[in-house]
Amino acid sequence: MERPQDRARGCNPPTAHSRIQLFPIDGAASRVDPHEMAYNYREAKWSLVIVGVDPDPAKANLLKSWTVSTWAALQPFSAGAPREFHDGGEPGSGGGHLS
Repeated sequence: MERPQDRARGCNPPTAHSRIQLFPIDGAASRVDPHEMAYNYREAKWSLVIVGVDPDPAKANLLKSWTVSTWAALQPFSAGAPREFHDGGEPGSGGGHLS
């Protein structure tokens, strides 16, 4: 069974400043009944952040392409994304929670 962290390893960041971050969702958020707190996506195991950044503006298209393709590769694992994870841009911007 493929895991999101296995797939993320294949999405190599194009610059030294770019990265994929997978934070485990555990602790209190995983132990409390879903209706007891204002925290969605309790079934998710990971919180995902995709960061495409570089000081050279000429790399903007490369970074955008990598960020969108990385999200597309990891999206099948998605449990959804809270509003604050989206930057209001195109689909594929921001991050989400992965099962």
